[in-house]
Amino acid sequence: MVKISGSTFIIGHLGHGNAGDDAILLSFLLYLSNNLNESLDLTIFAPNSYLRYQLGNLKNLNIHFVQSYLDFFKHLIVSKNIVLNGGDYLDDYGSIQKRLNTYLKFVMISTITSLFRNDFLIINSGFRIRSTFGSVMTRFILRWVSRISVRDSESLSSLNQISNIDIYEGFDTAVLLDTYYDDYMHSLSYEMRKGHTAKIGVSITPYHQNFFGNPQKDRLFAKKTAEFLDYIISKYPTIELYLISFNMSNHMGDMKIINMVLYYMKTRGFDRVRIIQYNGKLVEFLSKLSLLNGIICSKYHSIVFSYLLSKPILIFPYHPKCLALAKMIEVCDESILECNESNHTNFLLSFDRFLKMPGKYIPALEIMKAKKKAEEGIRWCL
Repeated sequence: MVKISGSTFIIGHLGHGNAGDDAILLSFLLYLSNNLNESLDLTIFAPNSYLRYQLGNLKNLNIHFVQSYLDFFKHLIVSKNIVLNGGDYLDDYGSIQKRLNTYLKFVMISTITSLFRNDFLIINSGFRIRSTFGSVMTRFILRWVSRISVRDSESLSSLNQISNIDIYEGFDTAVLLDTYYDDYMHSLSYEMRKGHTAKIGVSITPYHQNFFGNPQKDRLFAKKTAEFLDYIISKYPTIELYLISFNMSNHMGDMKIINMVLYYMKTRGFDRVRIIQYNGKLVEFLSKLSLLNGIICSKYHSIVFSYLLSKPILIFPYHPKCLALAKMIEVCDESILECNESNHTNFLLSFDRFLKMPGKYIPALEIMKAKKKAEEGIRWCL
């Protein structure tokens, strides 16, 4: 059981159409609902309202959503507990402007919580420290954090090098999702159920735009990805490809680069290329992923969901957090692909081995061990 009490304000990148962030929030709320002895008042900052329709009736939780920044600052001041759950929010990675904006935002949040003597709780989050600037800023923010758990061993090691506070190594909270949604397998679409072809999911994300503000590199990546997919469609006539959009945001979403890939593809096998798009309904989204035979992952939570569903995976580790997660779930060395847009031959050889020996590409870490670590990471902070 957890012992948190008093008004609680949940912050983060919530309500922006990202399946991973939404899964973290929902898993956390479901865990609280099932492990509280008394009711808890929760306020969630989420600019869009679609999240509230996924929650259903959660016992022991009185949930309120706020959308304006005026309400954000109000609840930052008056709430007893400020909770940041999941994500690599303090991320020393990407363009200088991106990192500066991130650190300044959390310096402000941590300063306000300290001035008003609120508890600032960071739960199952990730930390990447790659520069002196990132080290100094992270150390300052951690001075005002009451309790903290991290989601991978590399984050733990990074923080231990710059801070003396007690830190617990948990796991990404989203791994708890199916503990409470054991019926999501039932909402399967007929379109995916029919036939006996191998269904391979492909996670594609505008990495260069989102982290470095460079859409031109994303365009080059889309062209190279289109070449890979053309080859797969032509060589393997029994394969269907499912391009997966995990983020439905207009600004940072995946559909723009997916549409670029489709534009550059030259194959005639478009009847074997389809899209799975997150639309704010996690149960429906997971049910479709559950029917795939294997997934080529780029986004962090494409790896988490694939692991949750025991799928064979290939990983393009575009971000250091993806490599950290791959290490945590004990993938084989062959699962890790080089992020080199020109390395056409190596990718195709890896994909061929992936099809011939799919069992080898299923992560080795027992799912219950990951769930236990995620739950312990929550309890450590609460």
